[in-house]
Formats: sequence, structure tokens, C-alpha cells
Amino acid sequence: MTEELTAEVIVKLDGKDHLKLTTQFDSDELPKPLSASHPSLTGLRDKFTKSGFSVGPIGPYSVTITGPLSTYKAVFDARFEEKETSAGRIWFQSDDPSLHCLDNPQWPEIGGLVIVATGDADICKVNATGLSVGPKPKVPYYYLNAPGDLVQHLNASQVHAEGLDGRDVDLIVVDTGWWAHPWFTVRGIMPEVILAHGAKNPALDEVGHGTMVCASVLSLAPKANVRLVKQADDTAFPAFKQAIALKPQIIQNTWGRIVEKRPIYASEKLVACTVRQAVEQGIIVVFAGGNGKKLFPQQMPEVIAIGGAYVAQSGALSAASYASGYESALFPNRIVPDFCGLVGLRPDGIYIMMPTMPGSIIDRSFAEKPYPYGDGTDKPADGWVVISGTSSGSGQVSGLAAILKQIRGDLKQAQMRNILAQTAQPILSGVSSEGNPAGLPTPNLATGYGIVDSRRAIAAVKELT
Repeated sequence: MTEELTAEVIVKLDGKDHLKLTTQFDSDELPKPLSASHPSLTGLRDKFTKSGFSVGPIGPYSVTITGPLSTYKAVFDARFEEKETSAGRIWFQSDDPSLHCLDNPQWPEIGGLVIVATGDADICKVNATGLSVGPKPKVPYYYLNAPGDLVQHLNASQVHAEGLDGRDVDLIVVDTGWWAHPWFTVRGIMPEVILAHGAKNPALDEVGHGTMVCASVLSLAPKANVRLVKQADDTAFPAFKQAIALKPQIIQNTWGRIVEKRPIYASEKLVACTVRQAVEQGIIVVFAGGNGKKLFPQQMPEVIAIGGAYVAQSGALSAASYASGYESALFPNRIVPDFCGLVGLRPDGIYIMMPTMPGSIIDRSFAEKPYPYGDGTDKPADGWVVISGTSSGSGQVSGLAAILKQIRGDLKQAQMRNILAQTAQPILSGVSSEGNPAGLPTPNLATGYGIVDSRRAIAAVKELT
């Protein structure tokens, strides 16, 4: 095992366990967040660097470091094991495989190390020379176009005509990158890309996922101030921490780890506290609910989790069978999703024509498979993909959230959730990927409160002013 590992360092403040990883998950009281000027952190960055680690973002509750496994072993006496999971492969040899407790007089500032792997990206080398976008492919099956059909089916046409377009709302997308596709450039849209700890190549989106999600956001909120924090490989959590530090109004997320039952490990406790801190700062935090997976932190009651609704060619509405919908086993009475964007059906959600980076993982993998297991275009480097899922659905809802923040900038997370829930259109038929049915009463286990309705949500917000 020679590869590098990114871990989160839990710092002791005033000689005490800062994050109480054994109890904090179910606590109603958040610990005080880290301050880079705190005496416990003075010189700690230099100490990590001299020990052979690169240091990432500090706070709200941890310090990100990256280094070879051999360095972790030598410096912290950490022991590892290889164990394939949906979230990662390298874990600590411990009852809690995400946690290495530390009681080392050479490191009195540290209480432990936590691995937060989310397993949601597979950055690889692509041929990034001479990239060009081909004509939008013609396919023989029913699909939606972005932005037009998304705007229509989410009832935002009149909203845009009234000049409500997310103008100047600061929204950060945490994802795999963004590529300057003509879909954006002809509209004068150029999101800033910020490299998270360990990320490279700001001009590329090797996976192709972040480009698609940005198009989903900007279909609903074309004038929002969208920035993308590009994550490194499967470590989205440092990118999320970096996004919080930038103090946006909204953070759009598609990462998460499969957690179907307790026990809750230190990694989830750290993520939970960090998400709650973002919400307490007034940031709207939106997550993709998952496609056939029960993800964390999506199951947290504080999170806005997005599922899927499907609009057929006839106009009929149903639950998107590609999207997750269930009751959480972690939190009593917590239904995921809260409400829905537009998502396709099983087996692979082939539904919305979206821009992506030519030759990206998504472009190649979807083109090479026949419909309905791929988009069947047989054009693996044309920069277009017919795709969907709660990633694109959550992007649509984040775009609508930006419009609501344009009208009422002081909206908080609970208010945003309540408004979108109360104004959503209930879904009465179909099932989620888990087989749970839609229908009344709402929230139901397939689609929550239903598909978001832009016009009704905006009317509700205006009544608050």
C-alpha cells in the first residue's frame, strides 16, 4: 500500500476533546468551530508539513491533511487495512474503521484522525487536447432539453419573464469540475472554478459530472453567481469545507456515503457537525438524494434532500423509478427525499440532454451503451449526454432556491424547505428505486412532498415580504 490518503485531523482545544466523536452525532448543541488563530493551531500547519503531509482547509471542525500511508504509520502509529466498500478501500484497523484515536505526547494538539471517503468520483487521465463539441445528437426516444424543458416542467417560464433568474445570488457547486462547453459560453456564462485540496486542472472536468450539474443549476437560475469547487478524486468533504469557508448563500452537493443502519462512525459524526455548522451560518445546503442508494448526510433532517419526478411525453406525472425514496433507519420519521426535481426512469435515468466535457467518463460510458442503459449515441467524445438522476434534480432545485434567495435574501434552511414543500405538486403514481409508492398523503416515501413548482414557491415567498 503506497498510495496517499486524505484524512481529517480532530484538534484538541484547550486540552479537551474538541469534537466528542463518541457523542456529538445526536447532540442538539454544536461545539464551537475552529478558528485558525486559536493557540492550539499555532504552528500545527508547519508541524504537519515538516512531518511530510500537505495541509488543506482548516475548520469548521477539522484540519485536512494528505500524505503517504507510510507517513501516517511513522508519525501517528496508524495501522490500515484494505477493505472494499462503496466509499473507499483504505481504512484504519479499528472497531470504528474511520477513526484512529491518538494519545501521543508528541502530538498533544490532536485527538484523532478520521477518514471521510465518499467514493463519488473516479478522476482519470483523458485526452484533453483539441476538445471540440459536436452537433447535438438525434436520438429516437423521448427526452427533455436543458434549459427549455426544465424551465417549462418546473413552472419557471413566467418567472424568468418577470426577471427572476437568481441574479447575483452566490451559489457554489461542489463537484468534479466544469468545462467551458458552448452551452454555457453562448449564454455568456463562465463559472469560476476553485481547486479544492488535492484537485488539479481547473479547466477540465474529467468525469463530466460537474459540467452537467452546473447546466442543471443554470437552467433555472441563469444569472446566479455560480462557482464550482472542484473536488479531488473521491474526497469531496474537503471541497465542501472549502465551500463553507467561501461563505456562499447556497451549496449544491451530490456526494455522500452509503449508510443504511447504525452504528454511526466518526466519519459521519464529523460530516454531520460540519453540515449543521454550514446551516447555522445561514447557508442553504442542498444534496442529491441518491439513485438507488441510502446516502449520508442526505438522511440528516437538517439537509434538503432531492429526489425525482418524471414527466412523460403525455404530460403525466409519476415518481422517477431511478431515484431513491425511503424512510431513514438513522433518524425517526425522516423521509428522503424532501421533494423532487426532474429525473428519469430505471434502469439508468436516460432522460435529459445535457452538456458535458467531450471524452469525459460520462460522455464515453453513456455513448457506448444502447438505450435505455446508456444514451446510445455511439459518439463518446461529442460533449453531449442524455442522462439524469438526483444529481441533476438537485441542481434544478438549487437553481430555484437561488431565485427565492433573490427575492428574500434572508431565507434560512428550514424556511426554504417549508416553502418548497408546501408549494410542491404531489406525485400520485409510480414508485421510487426502492419500490416505495407515491400517493397521498404527503410526504410519501417515493417523492416526499412532490415536484417543486417555481411559480407557486415564488408566490409564497412574496407573501413573506
